[in-house]
Amino acid sequence: MQTELSLQKEQLQLKIIEIEDEAEKWQKEKDRIKSFTTSEKSLLEQNFQDLVRDLEKQKEEVRATLEQREQDAVDQIKVIVDALDERAKVLHEDKQTREQMQSISDSVLFLQEFGALMSNYSLPPPLPTYHVLLEGEGLGQSLGNFKDDLLNVCMRHVEKMCKAELSRNFIERNHMENGADHRYMSTYTNSYSSEWSTPDTMKRYSMYLTPKGGARTAYQPGSPSRLSKETNQKNFNNLYGTK
Repeated sequence: MQTELSLQKEQLQLKIIEIEDEAEKWQKEKDRIKSFTTSEKSLLEQNFQDLVRDLEKQKEEVRATLEQREQDAVDQIKVIVDALDERAKVLHEDKQTREQMQSISDSVLFLQEFGALMSNYSLPPPLPTYHVLLEGEGLGQSLGNFKDDLLNVCMRHVEKMCKAELSRNFIERNHMENGADHRYMSTYTNSYSSEWSTPDTMKRYSMYLTPKGGARTAYQPGSPSRLSKETNQKNFNNLYGTK
């Protein structure tokens, strides 16, 4: 019996070491997952910053077009105003000429000057007409459609990423081996459900987590007088899944 207890003690110690190693491995996996997520968040920030920068470039292109159209109109108005000023100057000169003629007292001289003036006189041409177009509804409608289309495309891609690429869990549970100790199943199941929140996955493996009828849920050895060394070893193997 002492030999059997020593053997079980050694095997339990090996299991403890195995569990501690497994826990240490999962701590490293946690750090690796955090590092991976940090990298993906950095990638997310970089891509959206690039997108915003590209959108800013497109906005500046539209802004430059608006400003260029404004400058073209300002230059055109300057040409129109300069032409009007020149015409007004000519008309002022003609008016002064007529005012001077009215002051001539000599009838013969007046008739001579008046005849010379009328021989070259023509009515001032009518002013050119322009139509100013200030219609902002067309641009506003185009910008509204642009915003809606861009937002819809962005939302579709974000939804695809969240529901497809990012919907998978980092951790998926494998099938539980036959012969596992059911004393640890409820604790492991509760921990798995609370930490990773994957009830669908647990349902898939429920057949492995529920003891069948007649299966004992704890190690219950028989009477010492009837318990042989081989029986002890077999029960221990069934309990802890050792071979």
